[in-house]
Amino acid sequence: MELSELQGLAEKYGKALLEELERKQDLASAELELESVVAAALEMAMDAGDIDGKNAEARKIQSASVVANNKVCGVCRELVNDAQCSLGIARAGCARIDAEVGLTKAWLYSQARIG
Repeated sequence: MELSELQGLAEKYGKALLEELERKQDLASAELELESVVAAALEMAMDAGDIDGKNAEARKIQSASVVANNKVCGVCRELVNDAQCSLGIARAGCARIDAEVGLTKAWLYSQARIG
């Protein structure tokens, strides 16, 4: 195995780690946006009298209904789901390259013992 191949593997791993970090940031941004949109939807529903339950359980049910039926909340939930999937794919990519690094190290050690 040539040094350039090892350097290529290291570069590939670095890129995969950077991709994973970017996907984590995307997920965090999507989750913050969802929280903000949910809070705004609930506030508007309270102001409109759509959430007016006399006890906590009634308010909880009304709040869940408002969020479930709000189209913007739905879009934001989809964005969170997409970001979670993208992060999962990035993590799988890192795991694959990490396994490749481990196999390469094992192979190099076995070659060193032969000589």
